[in-house]
Amino acid sequence: MPIQIHKHARLHRDLFDGTRILITRYWLRGISRASVDEWRPELAPSKALLGRALDFWKGDPSEEESIAFSAIWQQAYEAEMLTQAEMITDLAHRHIEGETLTLLCSCHSQTHCHRQYLTDMILHTAETILEYAE
Repeated sequence: MPIQIHKHARLHRDLFDGTRILITRYWLRGISRASVDEWRPELAPSKALLGRALDFWKGDPSEEESIAFSAIWQQAYEAEMLTQAEMITDLAHRHIEGETLTLLCSCHSQTHCHRQYLTDMILHTAETILEYAE
């Protein structure tokens, strides 16, 4: 089943969401605990990495600057997630078993959000698991 990243955390649950996992460092105001199945702050960028992103996007970066920053930021986030390999592996197993996962965040853009990078890590881990299972 899919890993969905198209939903902002404040959007209501629908039939196709599957398991709704909030992956923000801090709990969001106005979000009820009932609207989220799991909260995994460990899968969010660190406070320092969040600060770097917020500072960067407050400016008016050129397209080239945005591309360069995104690449560097992605590497930093992936390095942070090395400590969360067990949790990512768990999500990969759930994905392989057919569970629909909806990763929720407060970002409005999917392009500039860690949800995309986390999804890539989960899918890569799932591929590795399946390769070793053969």
